[in-house]
Amino acid sequence: MALVLVGCKPLYKEVNPDGIPQTGSKLVVHSFISPQDTALLVKVSVSRNVLGESVPFYRLDVMDANVELSDGAHSVNLTYDFPSGGYYKINAKLFPIQEGKTYTLKVGRTGGTAVQAQTTVPYAVPLQRLEIDTLTVTSFVNGKIRMYWNDVAKQANYYSVDAKVNYDMITSVRTGAGVLKDTLMHASQRLRFDEPFLTDQGFDGQPMASPRQEFTIYPSYYGSSPRLLRPILITAYLLHLDSNYYKYQKAVEEWNNDNPFAEPVLIPSNIQGGLGCFGSYSRAEFTGKIGN
Repeated sequence: MALVLVGCKPLYKEVNPDGIPQTGSKLVVHSFISPQDTALLVKVSVSRNVLGESVPFYRLDVMDANVELSDGAHSVNLTYDFPSGGYYKINAKLFPIQEGKTYTLKVGRTGGTAVQAQTTVPYAVPLQRLEIDTLTVTSFVNGKIRMYWNDVAKQANYYSVDAKVNYDMITSVRTGAGVLKDTLMHASQRLRFDEPFLTDQGFDGQPMASPRQEFTIYPSYYGSSPRLLRPILITAYLLHLDSNYYKYQKAVEEWNNDNPFAEPVLIPSNIQGGLGCFGSYSRAEFTGKIGN
């Protein structure tokens, strides 16, 4: 019997940091605008170098930027708002976003280089139908949903689908005296699609449908022995995205893939002179019912 020992070389190679080109930090800008939004938000931060001192993410936020949004004829300045999560913010009523218009976002700091990006807001595409298949089991509901719409012809289109369920229920809640009392409660639940992003490639100008998505309405964490009331409302959302928004969000979704063997994903940016994404979308919705 022969015993053969095979040595394994490491699959990595050490690199001398001195041989890696050093680049300065850049402004990172994220903003996605829509005619249906109630507030216009812009997040501004600086990039963090791969090598060097580790900096907490909260210290990367920029609070002294000049943020201007323009439609070519009018412009508005957004101010830093800490309570909103550190966004630059303005009420959308003061600068209504309109479908079909092109907007320019400029961001700069005193003594620094300004960055900018543009987006053209797509027109909303109406939903034609919402298909709901359900199987009710006592206090929870299993089902599948699918939405349908007609694609806009003679142009590249990018879509995202989402949904939300709203329902009422009777549940037993323990009072201060320790007595269980039947109580009417309202709740909502987001129904996420496993594959939320779609294009019209191969379907130009034709009817389109979302993937059929399974869902479960399971309100057991509300009190004791909850009873769902009818009707249960499911609202489907179809977002018509500009190409910048689609490419960025699609890349982020792939980057968040848990597969350890997945190939590295390059996150696209349309911020001239910086990093991030300035995109837009228009939203259409359609509400269906489970029960009468």
